[in-house]
Amino acid sequence: MTINAEGGSSILGGFRDDFKALSTKQIIAIIAAIALSLILVVLGLGRSCLGFLIIAVILYMIPHMMGVMSAKVKAVVGVVFVVFAILVGTFAYSTDISDQTDISNGNAIANEAITYDESTGTYYLTFSVNPVAAGIATDSEGAISESWGVRVGYGETSRLSFGAITATTGGTTLSYMSTDAVSVSDGWYTFKVELTNMHQGVIEYLEFTVDRVSDSGTRTLLENGKMSYDTGISSGDCRMLMLRGSAVTAAQIALLFFIILGFATVMRRSATKSREKMEAEGRLYPQGYGRCKECGAMVLPGEVVCRKCGAYIDVPEEMRPKKKDYVTCSECGAEVPADADTCPRCGARFDEEEVVEVSHVDGTVEETSDTVPCPHCGESIPANAGWCPKCGKKVRE
Repeated sequence: MTINAEGGSSILGGFRDDFKALSTKQIIAIIAAIALSLILVVLGLGRSCLGFLIIAVILYMIPHMMGVMSAKVKAVVGVVFVVFAILVGTFAYSTDISDQTDISNGNAIANEAITYDESTGTYYLTFSVNPVAAGIATDSEGAISESWGVRVGYGETSRLSFGAITATTGGTTLSYMSTDAVSVSDGWYTFKVELTNMHQGVIEYLEFTVDRVSDSGTRTLLENGKMSYDTGISSGDCRMLMLRGSAVTAAQIALLFFIILGFATVMRRSATKSREKMEAEGRLYPQGYGRCKECGAMVLPGEVVCRKCGAYIDVPEEMRPKKKDYVTCSECGAEVPADADTCPRCGARFDEEEVVEVSHVDGTVEETSDTVPCPHCGESIPANAGWCPKCGKKVRE
């Protein structure tokens, strides 16, 4: 239990340290990234093919460009965005779907209306189609010269994402030819369709398609007629549809965001390990020490003088060789390993016996490399010495 508690404390402490290290500019960048991403989602970019990728990149890059490098901080940014996106998508929109869903029928479909027959419990759809506006050809006198038809598809809405229908279930498609129109006036063909599979208490989504029909097959000319219809859905059920839709949209953006974050984190850690290895081997200066402080020129590992301005390069302590046992050459002062036989600078040998000069009272000087212990204090003294230099006692007559 103690280990787990300490581990949890360490993780929380890491989060606190990373957030405390943020500057005011970085905090503003994080807030701006979340706000801009939410605005783009509300505008509908999150529902487009590459829109959620663009939002994910914006959410990641704005803090990153301001110097936010902590993966923990960026992960929190992603989580905060998801939470706010779901809240906005669920509660910021009215449950009156007819006021907010798009109806983009162009100039070829108009006068859509749905009525309910209480005696039979059946819904009926009435709409008008202008085949010429949809692309059906006419002859020289303006009469329609091609066969054409219309399809009506409808189904129950299963998700509402930021005011738009994004998914339906139980789709039904009905097909009609131009001869099925109940009336024709000024080039407009009016149809009345029985919607047998439409139910109460839901939001229905309808699509209209105009087709050219020929011996070679059917060709779609118009596929942008859309509308929605509320058959009496409750406020709670509508909020649930909004929750599902906003959650799916936010999840798509979050998935891409965390994929970007994951790849960036792995690559950064790999680069950091490679850099640490190169620094330990002396092939790369630690961060902040790669340029001359005087002129800014690039400094290569091992250089002690700037090649451009000649300034002395103060090599960081961590870049200096790790010396364990070394001695100083008595000839040139170079530092060499203790087990070296010769000095790498001046070539002096270290395996030769030490020669000691002994000066006697009569003025003579003798050289010897042999030593004997002093009989009085035990100190090693030259074999031809008459007095011990440590205790001062006479050692030979």
